[in-house]
Amino acid sequence: MGIAQRSTTRREREHRVWDRRMAVYDEALILIHRIAHDRGEMLRTGILPERRNPQTDRADITPVLAKLEIYGSDQLLAAHEKTFEAMREWINAWGIWKTQEETNPRRSDRDPLWVIVTEGVRNAEEADRRFVELLRAEARADGHGKRKGVRFRNRTGGPTRDAQ
Repeated sequence: MGIAQRSTTRREREHRVWDRRMAVYDEALILIHRIAHDRGEMLRTGILPERRNPQTDRADITPVLAKLEIYGSDQLLAAHEKTFEAMREWINAWGIWKTQEETNPRRSDRDPLWVIVTEGVRNAEEADRRFVELLRAEARADGHGKRKGVRFRNRTGGPTRDAQ
């Protein structure tokens, strides 16, 4: 194989990886927006919206997470983990607020459990903002994935290598 052909093959591979990465980032951004919408509905109504098909929603999340682990930088993965930690926290706080005993739950700053829910929502919004900032920065990087600090994961769990 000649030098020109190897160079073309390498560029084509870089383009394919870049295209896949951008598709995953699109999917991740859609999930973040979907969750933010549900969170906003919960704040307005006190009720967490139910999805038409929760099984489908869970099935949507799993492949996105797997692809993000393949194509995302370590920094983006850490931000994503914080986003999901914050989501779990506000959902748990909402569940505790919703099932409180001996009272009818009210969305009020006088209800300490609701205050915890709203604090969790603020934390989640900040985590989402940071994740989206990083995702956008990576998407705007030099075009086809040659970014410093991006580490490609070995599918076998072996060592990673820096992008060239």
